[in-house]
Amino acid sequence: MKIISRLLLPVMLLLAKEGVAQTAKYSNDFLAIGADARAMAMGQAGISQGNQAFSIFYNPGLAADSSSMYRANALHAEYFAGAAVYDALAFSLQRPQETFSIALIRLGIDDIPNTLNLYDPNGNINYNNISTFSAADYALFLGYSKRIKKWSVGLATKLIYRQIGPFAQAFGLGFDLGAVRNLGKYRVGLAIRNATSTFTLWTFSRNALQSGLEQAGNLFPQGSMEIALPSIHGGISRLFNLNNTWSLQAEMALAIFTDGRRNELLTTNAGSLVPSLGLEIGYEKRFFARAGISRIGRDPIANQVEITPSLGAGIRLGAFQVDYAMTQIGDRTAGMFSNVLSLGWRM
Repeated sequence: MKIISRLLLPVMLLLAKEGVAQTAKYSNDFLAIGADARAMAMGQAGISQGNQAFSIFYNPGLAADSSSMYRANALHAEYFAGAAVYDALAFSLQRPQETFSIALIRLGIDDIPNTLNLYDPNGNINYNNISTFSAADYALFLGYSKRIKKWSVGLATKLIYRQIGPFAQAFGLGFDLGAVRNLGKYRVGLAIRNATSTFTLWTFSRNALQSGLEQAGNLFPQGSMEIALPSIHGGISRLFNLNNTWSLQAEMALAIFTDGRRNELLTTNAGSLVPSLGLEIGYEKRFFARAGISRIGRDPIANQVEITPSLGAGIRLGAFQVDYAMTQIGDRTAGMFSNVLSLGWRM
């Protein structure tokens, strides 16, 4: 941790010179979506169990706890009737006692009309001046994990890039830590996301925005730096072999957010607690049915408890595995569910 802090300090000082720093409760919130259909179907369970290349996203320590030399995963989902597209890729290489991992996540809205130049200098409408742009968020994870006695520990470096067409862009840097250990029939995991806080610097293009802002009478925005504070995620899981055919995998997890009060069931001015639960029923280690609760929160308007459920299924065919999840996002009271599909391969 001291080494990471010393490496990060010059970057923090450089960013602080370029913009005003502010703690953002939902900075880089696209990373809260998840990165694995299996884990998403099980209420984002993946802190203490999971054998996917996507484990680098949930707990970097899990990457070293595998018997497969190569693992690869791909995920695709579409939100808001296909307006937003979410994709993820991950690959891990297992070596004796250590693992190297890489993952890339993109959430984007493409083909957005740019009408800033709709009117020509004479005040006439010219539809030929309409162009399109994309608003996209990217996250690159570079991970290293290692077996140390009874522990599997890992570190993931997060590189963030966010772009709103030619108008604005942001660069970010953060670190995640994780560890996993077997305790008898149980497995426990601990992950610290944004371990040293994640710093994201926003800059704006004067050339792209100036004319439109002047017409609207608005001021040019100043660059700023968002700071995502650390969050702590703990989980405990157990695999029950009911007989030679059926099995049950269960995980309970608890997330602690340190960025102040949220709309959660258990919250204070210092932070919030978010419990979750995931279950997976397996048949002959080939067919799987899953269910989970990723959040138990509170609706501040109706002043009532709200639960975020999820369902899913999976099938394993040799070295390949296909997973499906139906999860709820956005306004949970509106019943907005999205379909997520991921493909896994290992050998």
